[in-house]
Amino acid sequence: MNDLDDLEEKIDDLESTTNDLDSKIDDFEEEIHKIKEGLEVWNKLIEYTIPFSYENKLLKINSFLETTKHPYILKAYREKIKPKNDIPHIINKKRTDDNDWLDEYVIRNSTFLKNSKIFLDIGKNLYWDTKPLLIYYSSSYLLSFFINSFIAFEPISKHHGLRFDIEKNDLKTIKIYLCNGLFSRIVKSLSFIFYDSVFSDYFIDFSGLPLSKENKVGFIENTNKFSINNNYFLLDDLLNDVTKEKLRNLSSNMGFHHYFHLRKDRFISSSLLLKNYILIFIACGLARYNPKIWKEIYEGKTSDLFINFQKALESTENIVTFISNEFERFENKKDFRFQNAMSYRDFTII
Repeated sequence: MNDLDDLEEKIDDLESTTNDLDSKIDDFEEEIHKIKEGLEVWNKLIEYTIPFSYENKLLKINSFLETTKHPYILKAYREKIKPKNDIPHIINKKRTDDNDWLDEYVIRNSTFLKNSKIFLDIGKNLYWDTKPLLIYYSSSYLLSFFINSFIAFEPISKHHGLRFDIEKNDLKTIKIYLCNGLFSRIVKSLSFIFYDSVFSDYFIDFSGLPLSKENKVGFIENTNKFSINNNYFLLDDLLNDVTKEKLRNLSSNMGFHHYFHLRKDRFISSSLLLKNYILIFIACGLARYNPKIWKEIYEGKTSDLFINFQKALESTENIVTFISNEFERFENKKDFRFQNAMSYRDFTII
């Protein structure tokens, strides 16, 4: 009887070991699948890292954008907002005004994309104490490359566009400050291609129905607390209020915005993308300037915040996918369907 019990116990142990092995194989296969997906997405952008190839694509994309409302939106923004720096311009217009400008511009942007890939590859293999530094600069290079591919800003503010303070090492006191710089340029650029977000300073508005006599396009100020028009917001509010469910509810209530019902999915996706970018920036700042607090976060000693930072730090491949899809749309000259019914000759600033 004892021998039988021993045999059954060994069989149970063997089954348990087999199940563990199956689970590990599944995890391994899932990881391999993620790696393959990541490589496929980056491979779609590989031509953009070659200056000659990138220049051809850049001109093709911007020639298409000039057939849309894009030039009129940028012109209206300059006239209405009158910014002192980070002024958006049409790339083809800049090229016409200065022949030497394009060569430098192309080399810089293609280098941004290469740097992003290198930083991400290295960053993914680092431990959490240093990972955020490389992931932040990878994301910054990646988004800089993207927005600079359809908008030329001048003069360019050298600031990150974000800053945060933490008092007495209390995570609940983290304030995120907004200013002119990269983050602001990213937010505006996304809005200019109809990816409004909770962080937008203004929503681009088509006022007038397709059959109306007068079609207008203008700007409606974003008055929520996350707008880049404001000075700061709290990390706690960012985590609690910028969620998929709350963004969906918010977008449903934006009835003032004609055609917004066609753009609400973009509103949600761009808001979450930018939220993750902010969290990556904070993680980078803590890892660099306050490693003790950052270690307490990623080891879960004083809070459960790390799950939010972890998701953000692992979201860079999602940004790559987003950018790849947008470039594919630009290159295939796929317009936004809510523009098709309106003539951009009737552009009016509200």
